[in-house]
Amino acid sequence: MDASTSSPPHHQKLPFYLRKPNVFPIDPFEFYYSEIYSDDVYDYRHVIIKECYRKHIPKGMLFTETEWRGIGVQMSSGWHHFLLHNPEPYILIFRRPKKINGA
Repeated sequence: MDASTSSPPHHQKLPFYLRKPNVFPIDPFEFYYSEIYSDDVYDYRHVIIKECYRKHIPKGMLFTETEWRGIGVQMSSGWHHFLLHNPEPYILIFRRPKKINGA
């Protein structure tokens, strides 16, 4: 077989959310979205994944925007999944730089 027509190497796996098209994307209304809370620098928000979907979500990793959007989370741009809450890995904790009034 010619190398130019061979299939991609096995180490180039599809992202986890594309390997389960019968699960992902989850309907955005299936998540619990917290209100936004803030400190002096950031706005924060957490998203809770319903129990029936938790077994399909990888644990112990921060998701890129492409990944969290790929599972079905919908939020405006600028949010970053930045923190793992190990006792409850099904809670995704996000932050974004706080908007400055008048800017």
